Amino acid sequence: MDQFKKTIDIDPNYASAHDALAQTYRDLGKYDLWLEEWKKAATLADDQENLVIANEAARAYAKGGFHVAMSCTVELRKQLEQRRYVDPSFIAYDYASLGDKDQAFYWLEKAYSEKAGPWLTSRSLGKWILSAVTHATLICSNAWACPSDHFLALA
Repeated sequence: MDQFKKTIDIDPNYASAHDALAQTYRDLGKYDLWLEEWKKAATLADDQENLVIANEAARAYAKGGFHVAMSCTVELRKQLEQRRYVDPSFIAYDYASLGDKDQAFYWLEKAYSEKAGPWLTSRSLGKWILSAVTHATLICSNAWACPSDHFLALA
C-alpha cells in the first residue's frame, strides 16, 4: 500500500496506482476508501463505464453494505462484458469476495483459458487474485481446492 501511495505522490494522475490502491483498501475492509480510489482511477483512466459501476457500487454500499455493493458490481461487470472486453479475473475476484467459490472458479478458468491480463500470468499476481479464494475458505490441506489443476502451480 505504501508503494502505491508513493507512486501517487509522484504522479497523482496515474490511474493504475489509484486502482491498485483501491483494491488494497477493499482487501483490508476499508470500503469507503476502496470506492473513493476506484472512482478516482476510473476518472483518471477516462473509463466512463467503469466509473458508472463504481458509482453504483458506492450507492449500493451506502444502502446495504459491502455484500450488496459487490453483488451490484458483479452484475454490472457481467453486463459490461456483453458490450466490451472485461478481464474475467476481475469478475472472479469479485465473486471470491462474495464467497461464491463456484462462480469464482468458473471465471478464473475463463481467465486462464483466455490468458487474460496479468493476474494469471505471474506467480505473485496469481497468488494475489487467489488470496480472495483463501478468504472464501477454498484451501484444503495447504492445496488449492480447484476444479482443475491449472491453479495448483500458483500455490
